[in-house]
Amino acid sequence: MSKAIIELKAWQIFAITFGLPWLAGQSVNIWLIPKINRLEESNDGAEALLNGLGALVGPSILILVIFFVGLAVQLAWMWRAAHVVHDSAPSDTRVSLTNFRKVVIWYPLIFVVASVVGLVPLATGFTSGEPSVFAIGVAVFCGIGCLVGAITTHIYVCYFIAKNLVLAEKGELSGSESFIGEFFLTWIFAVGIWFLHPRVTKLSQIKTVKQQSKVVGGNHGVL
Repeated sequence: MSKAIIELKAWQIFAITFGLPWLAGQSVNIWLIPKINRLEESNDGAEALLNGLGALVGPSILILVIFFVGLAVQLAWMWRAAHVVHDSAPSDTRVSLTNFRKVVIWYPLIFVVASVVGLVPLATGFTSGEPSVFAIGVAVFCGIGCLVGAITTHIYVCYFIAKNLVLAEKGELSGSESFIGEFFLTWIFAVGIWFLHPRVTKLSQIKTVKQQSKVVGGNHGVL
């Protein structure tokens, strides 16, 4: 999937990661929430209310799928772009891909564990009446930890892509100010994708041509 992401156009990635989720969000505000409010205010009885809410399950699932697909495409683009710019940058100055993989892979695992540790005691407390102060404290602590971890991970991913992208294009850096623009473009993905994607696509095409040239050269050598 990640390789196919690079072959898409910038407007297609924008539509999937921002345009469709934005429309889905607007549909929640304009249609779904008022619909639920009208059902709750109606005097048609509990059975009619349940039937009405049941009819909204399908559209609600569709909206969630659109959000998750958009997020998945954004993450896939970042993963693939990181590999392209890393492979295109000078080997002696580029940021380590090993550290990038560790950060990207380990954080989701830690997030899942922290979510379970934080939510299970809280959920258990609610089912038995009222959660304890300890359970609430653990949930808050894990929630803050997950938030800080997510921000830190995103900062590192943006730094990795931005620095290696400029290194791949220019071969060297004069300082952190050389890639600060690319960093914020990666951070503000809905805007940055219009500027970054064509550059990453170009690097990917150059990399493909070099690989094909090596294969052809190797075949000639064999002949």
